[in-house]
Amino acid sequence: VSQGEVVNLIHGHKSLDGAQEIVPGIYCGGERDAIRAVRDDQLTSSDFRFFAGCMVWQPGQLAEEIAGGGWISAASSRSLVLKQCLGLPTPLWKEAMELMGGEYGATARGVYGDTKP
Repeated sequence: VSQGEVVNLIHGHKSLDGAQEIVPGIYCGGERDAIRAVRDDQLTSSDFRFFAGCMVWQPGQLAEEIAGGGWISAASSRSLVLKQCLGLPTPLWKEAMELMGGEYGATARGVYGDTKP
């Protein structure tokens, strides 16, 4: 991560000071408490997901991009969003798309050269 780059932290721990619920059971923030909890062996680094960078949209721009097929909006479970994704036999993006089924599953299989339905 370069200096000045935005890093977001998501997790499932509402007890962290500064954590804000973004959807039921999933929280953003609480970095200082997260560092302390990992340092004190109360939590592990795998309890957190880090995202470097960010996207910024003008009002209405994201809705337009979704309508134009540039993004896919999907409901998801807490367990899938917070799933440890390092070393999985199937990439997490592919798993999520296959769970959506239909054209989304077919797209994911096509990207990875998997022809079985």
